[in-house]
Amino acid sequence: MPAGTIALTNNSTAVNGSGTSFTTELKANDFIVAVVGGITYTLGVQSVNSATGVTLITAYNGPNASGVAWTAVPNAALVGITAQVAADVAKAIRGLNLDKANWQQVYYGSGNITVTLPDGSQYSGPSWNSLTTSLSNKYDKSGGVLSGALSFSSRAVSGQTAVNLGISGSSRAAVAPVSQTQSVRVVCDAAAPVPSQGTATVTFATAFASAPTSVVVCNGNGQVASTLFISITYIGAGGFQAFITNKDGTPVTSQVQLNYTAIGVVNT
Repeated sequence: MPAGTIALTNNSTAVNGSGTSFTTELKANDFIVAVVGGITYTLGVQSVNSATGVTLITAYNGPNASGVAWTAVPNAALVGITAQVAADVAKAIRGLNLDKANWQQVYYGSGNITVTLPDGSQYSGPSWNSLTTSLSNKYDKSGGVLSGALSFSSRAVSGQTAVNLGISGSSRAAVAPVSQTQSVRVVCDAAAPVPSQGTATVTFATAFASAPTSVVVCNGNGQVASTLFISITYIGAGGFQAFITNKDGTPVTSQVQLNYTAIGVVNT
């Protein structure tokens, strides 16, 4: 810090030094930086009159002060600082404009959009409108009411069971992997009409690796389920057997088409 202190007078261009060497430390167009009352003042020098006297370009607009420490800043240094500040401000404004353009695409674009990142690289991806549209018809996994038919892209169900369950498609089973060698198979199918009375044997379209853990049977040919008694007597890897009769013990007068759901393990 330069030697001596300075005295400043409000609304005056005169700076008076005490113990200063203005003639060796300052020249025209340099700057005096001083802190008065916690506020920093940058004062442009119009002329250096003596070792203790300087005239400012613009009158000092702070409060009267004396014994103030000061710093000399060469013109070139302050110009360089100003230029850097201007460059930084311009860069910030460019970034804000870039962000504005990017967010406009994100909010209002349709389909895929391309945004420009701060380093100049670009990224392409879906806009929010695109995401909203693609998700609007998806089923909420947290709960709700499923409307319309449920279908599987490659493994669906067919037959009267599909009508009963509201499932549409062309195949008979949905498979979910449980290990590298096994998958759980859920089969919903309609067997050919079986004898109306006594034991009926149903063969699975695709055998399981072992007997299914569960088989649920109902009739699906228009009969009232409450009037029939259907009891599964055997479950094997290739099929099952069911005993059919009316609940009152009398024979069923027509053949029964059995609809069933089987859950078990099948080798992959």
